[in-house]
Amino acid sequence: MTEPNVHGTDPLRLSRLWQCDSDALVEWQPDELAAIFKHLLASPLVDEVAAVQPRLAEKLRLCEAVPGERLDTFGDLLTHEQPPLDALDVVKEFCKHAEDNESLPPDVAFVLYAAVISVALVRRDERITSADDRSLQTRIKWAGSRDWIDPDMKALFEGALARLS
Repeated sequence: MTEPNVHGTDPLRLSRLWQCDSDALVEWQPDELAAIFKHLLASPLVDEVAAVQPRLAEKLRLCEAVPGERLDTFGDLLTHEQPPLDALDVVKEFCKHAEDNESLPPDVAFVLYAAVISVALVRRDERITSADDRSLQTRIKWAGSRDWIDPDMKALFEGALARLS
């Protein structure tokens, strides 16, 4: 019996077979990132966080925007007029873990990270990051320049940049 010849096989296919770090080889298209981000915004907040970091999900369960009012999705949190700072902070930490364990494309995790920081600045007039203004402006500008985010998200990032100016 002859050995299979893998020399002509696409490296991406091989890396997936061996569960190597293929993320560096994956180049997400803008329409794919847009679809993933849109899906994420509609996803159950606690369930998604629990899949990546159960400890954070437990903390999130304790957060309420207003007694009796629930924040069911990431979109609910990002569009709430006065979202709880604890919930924003949990999602910020979720983004860090999601990027580490590759549960989200890095660009999507980073845009969500910038979004929760921006929501805290714009809607709560609070800072939930230790990053200095210059670094934060650079990150938010990058997130706002993604051509796959919607106009409301772009407006959020513009509002955050205005707060930092």
